[in-house]
Amino acid sequence: MNRISLTICLFLCLKLVGCASDPSQTDRQFGLASRDFFNRQQSSLDTASLVPTVRTTDGGAMKSAIDRYQKSFDTPPVPVNIFNIGVGTPMVGTQQR
Repeated sequence: MNRISLTICLFLCLKLVGCASDPSQTDRQFGLASRDFFNRQQSSLDTASLVPTVRTTDGGAMKSAIDRYQKSFDTPPVPVNIFNIGVGTPMVGTQQR
């Protein structure tokens, strides 16, 4: 019984000694970049007064663009004949025997 308690005590002492060591340079700087990035993201409380000038498109140009978009659906697209794809054109990248 005495030997088991001595072993447990020795194990706990070694474990505490391992935890008491100074952290390495890497451990000391762990997360420093994340904290620095987080601190640089500061929101400005006076953004409501700093309204940027917004450049917009006039209504006439937008209406004509929407009309052209809607008109593109009136006629179906021209069908493509897939049987002649590659016919008459040289095959690039193939080896000739």
